[in-house]
Amino acid sequence: MSENKRFALGLGLGLALAAGLWLALVVGQLGKPHADNVWVEQAYEKKIQAASRAGASPRILIVAGSAAMFGVDSGALSEAWGMPATNLAVNAGIGPHFIIDYAQPLVEAGDIVLAPLEYPLYTYNGEVNHVLLSFLLSHPHMVPRLPVVALGKAMWSAPLKRVLEGYMGIPEDFRVAGLYGPHNLDANGDQINSELARRDSSLHRAAVAKKAEEYGADFTAEASGWQLWRNFARTLQDRGACVIFVPPPMMFKPEYAGRERERRLYRDLPATARQYGLHYLGDPREFLYPQDWFFDTNYHLVAEKRAVYTRALLALVGGNPLNKCADFELGREKMH
Repeated sequence: MSENKRFALGLGLGLALAAGLWLALVVGQLGKPHADNVWVEQAYEKKIQAASRAGASPRILIVAGSAAMFGVDSGALSEAWGMPATNLAVNAGIGPHFIIDYAQPLVEAGDIVLAPLEYPLYTYNGEVNHVLLSFLLSHPHMVPRLPVVALGKAMWSAPLKRVLEGYMGIPEDFRVAGLYGPHNLDANGDQINSELARRDSSLHRAAVAKKAEEYGADFTAEASGWQLWRNFARTLQDRGACVIFVPPPMMFKPEYAGRERERRLYRDLPATARQYGLHYLGDPREFLYPQDWFFDTNYHLVAEKRAVYTRALLALVGGNPLNKCADFELGREKMH
C-alpha cells in the first residue's frame, strides 16, 4: 500500500472514530433536562392545566408561538364567543413538530383551534435553530418524526458546551425568572407584565434595529411545514374540532412591501394555505403593525395593543366561530 493510500485510510479511520465518539457523547445525554428549556416546559404545564380546568367542549384553544402569547386576549375571545379560551401559545422557536405535539392531544370534538402561526412555522423545511436544538436534546421522543436533514443538522451543530451541560443537569438553585415563564402568565395563559411602561428601551431599540426578516426565500409550496399543518388540521377536523388559521401580529418594516420575495409571501400565503386545505382567514399585510406597538421583539405586542389585535381577530372570525367552521366544512364538501 502506498504512503498516500495509508494516509487516506488513516485519515478516514480517524474521522470515523471522532464522529463515533461525538455521536456517543450526544446520545448519552439525550433526554436530560436543561435550564434553557425549563421556562417553556413550565409554561406549557400551566397552560395545559388551564385547558383542563376549562371543562368540556366547546372551548377555544390558541395554538402558535409567543406572538400569540403576547398578542391574544383570551378573556376577550371567551366573552365574545361565549366559551372558555386557553392560550396554548409559547415559543415558535421549538418548531412545528413540538408545537403540534403539545397541542394535538388536548383538542376535543367541538373545540375551536385558533392558529395565528408565525411565518417560519409554515415555511419550515428542516431548519434547526438553537432553541429547537436544545429542546430536541432534552425531548428526543420527537427524533423519529423530524426530517433526516434536521436530525443531521442537530447532531453536528450541537455546541460542546450544551452537550456537556446535558450531563451536568439543572443546578439545584435554578429558578425561572425574567419576562418569560409561568410566573408571567395569567389564568388563561396570556402574557402579563408587558405594558408599555414596563418596556426595556434597549430591548425595543434592538428589535427595531434588527434587519427585516427574509422569510420569502423559504416560501415554497414544497416546504414540509405545509404538510405538517395540513395533517394537524385534518386530524383535528376528523375528531370534530375546527381549526382556523389567521395572521400573527408582526412588526412592519419597509422591506416587506418593497422586496418582491417578501411582498409575495405576505400577499400569497393565504391562497397557498387554502390550497393545502387550511381554513385561513385574513390578509397578513393588515397585521404588520407599527414599530412602537412592540415590546421586546418583532412579534411581541405591548399589552395595550393586545386589544387591537384581538379585535381584529374577532372581526375576521365573526360573532360565532362555529358558523365560520360550518361554512368551511360545507365548502370542502362541495369541492369533493
